[in-house]
Amino acid sequence: MRLTTTIKSVRWLSLQACAFNGYDESSTSNNQGIFLEMIRLMGRLNVDIDDVVLEKAPKNTKYTSSTIQKEILHILVNKVRKKICEEVKDVKFCILVDKAQRCIK
Repeated sequence: MRLTTTIKSVRWLSLQACAFNGYDESSTSNNQGIFLEMIRLMGRLNVDIDDVVLEKAPKNTKYTSSTIQKEILHILVNKVRKKICEEVKDVKFCILVDKAQRCIK
Protein backbone atom coordinates (compact mmCIF):
# COMPACT_ATOMS: atom_id res chain seq x y z
CA MET A 1 0.00 0.00 0.00
CA ARG A 2 2.93 2.34 0.71
CA LEU A 3 4.39 1.81 -2.74
CA THR A 4 1.01 2.17 -4.46
CA THR A 5 0.40 5.45 -2.63
CA THR A 6 3.81 6.73 -3.71
CA ILE A 7 3.26 5.68 -7.33
CA LYS A 8 -0.17 7.33 -7.48
CA SER A 9 1.23 10.51 -5.94
CA VAL A 10 4.18 10.64 -8.36
CA ARG A 11 1.89 9.97 -11.32
CA TRP A 12 -0.64 12.65 -10.34
CA LEU A 13 1.99 15.28 -9.57
CA SER A 14 3.82 14.63 -12.83
CA LEU A 15 0.59 14.86 -14.85
CA GLN A 16 -0.10 18.22 -13.18
CA ALA A 17 3.49 19.40 -13.80
CA CYS A 18 3.95 20.08 -10.08
CA ALA A 19 7.24 20.32 -8.23
CA PHE A 20 7.56 17.44 -5.77
CA ASN A 21 9.88 18.71 -3.08
CA GLY A 22 9.50 21.58 -0.69
CA TYR A 23 12.07 24.03 0.57
CA ASP A 24 12.09 22.44 4.03
CA GLU A 25 11.17 18.75 4.21
CA SER A 26 12.25 18.32 7.81
CA SER A 27 9.82 16.73 10.26
CA THR A 28 9.33 20.09 12.01
CA SER A 29 8.33 21.93 8.83
CA ASN A 30 4.73 23.14 8.44
CA ASN A 31 4.89 22.49 4.70
CA GLN A 32 7.15 19.65 3.60
CA GLY A 33 6.41 19.98 -0.12
CA ILE A 34 3.60 18.82 -2.34
CA PHE A 35 4.70 15.17 -2.57
CA LEU A 36 4.86 14.51 1.17
CA GLU A 37 1.77 16.63 1.84
CA MET A 38 -0.15 14.64 -0.80
CA ILE A 39 0.79 11.35 0.85
CA ARG A 40 -0.25 12.82 4.20
CA LEU A 41 -3.61 13.89 2.70
CA MET A 42 -4.18 10.46 1.17
CA GLY A 43 -3.60 9.01 4.63
CA ARG A 44 -6.14 11.36 6.15
CA LEU A 45 -8.68 10.29 3.55
CA ASN A 46 -8.03 6.56 3.92
CA VAL A 47 -7.28 4.98 7.31
CA ASP A 48 -5.66 1.93 5.66
CA ILE A 49 -3.13 4.20 3.96
CA ASP A 50 -2.66 6.28 7.10
CA ASP A 51 -1.70 3.16 9.04
CA VAL A 52 1.31 2.43 6.78
CA VAL A 53 2.76 5.68 5.40
CA LEU A 54 5.26 8.32 6.48
CA GLU A 55 5.95 8.23 10.23
CA LYS A 56 4.15 4.87 10.60
CA ALA A 57 6.29 3.18 7.94
CA PRO A 58 9.53 1.37 8.75
CA LYS A 59 12.48 3.69 8.02
CA ASN A 60 13.82 1.47 5.23
CA THR A 61 10.49 1.18 3.37
CA LYS A 62 8.91 4.62 3.36
CA TYR A 63 9.17 4.91 -0.46
CA THR A 64 9.34 8.70 -0.26
CA SER A 65 12.98 9.47 -1.07
CA SER A 66 13.86 11.54 -4.11
CA THR A 67 15.65 8.47 -5.51
CA ILE A 68 12.44 6.42 -5.36
CA GLN A 69 10.48 9.31 -6.89
CA LYS A 70 12.97 9.52 -9.77
CA GLU A 71 12.89 5.75 -10.34
CA ILE A 72 9.09 5.79 -10.54
CA LEU A 73 9.20 8.78 -12.91
CA HIS A 74 11.75 6.93 -15.06
CA ILE A 75 9.40 3.93 -15.31
CA LEU A 76 6.48 6.20 -16.25
CA VAL A 77 8.61 8.02 -18.84
CA ASN A 78 9.60 4.73 -20.44
CA LYS A 79 5.96 3.64 -20.62
CA VAL A 80 4.99 6.93 -22.27
CA ARG A 81 7.94 6.71 -24.68
CA LYS A 82 7.04 3.14 -25.62
CA LYS A 83 3.40 4.09 -26.23
CA ILE A 84 4.41 7.05 -28.41
CA CYS A 85 6.79 4.85 -30.42
CA GLU A 86 4.03 2.29 -30.97
CA GLU A 87 1.69 5.01 -32.23
CA VAL A 88 4.06 6.94 -34.51
CA LYS A 89 6.04 3.91 -35.72
CA ASP A 90 9.07 5.16 -37.72
CA VAL A 91 8.21 8.86 -37.68
CA LYS A 92 10.72 11.05 -35.86
CA PHE A 93 9.49 13.03 -32.87
CA CYS A 94 10.84 14.97 -29.92
CA ILE A 95 9.58 15.68 -26.42
CA LEU A 96 10.19 19.04 -24.78
CA VAL A 97 10.76 18.98 -21.04
CA ASP A 98 10.79 22.01 -18.78
CA LYS A 99 12.44 21.95 -15.38
CA ALA A 100 11.54 24.56 -12.77
CA GLN A 101 14.49 25.91 -10.82
CA ARG A 102 14.18 26.88 -7.18
CA CYS A 103 15.65 30.26 -6.27
CA ILE A 104 17.22 30.63 -2.84
CA LYS A 105 17.71 34.16 -1.58
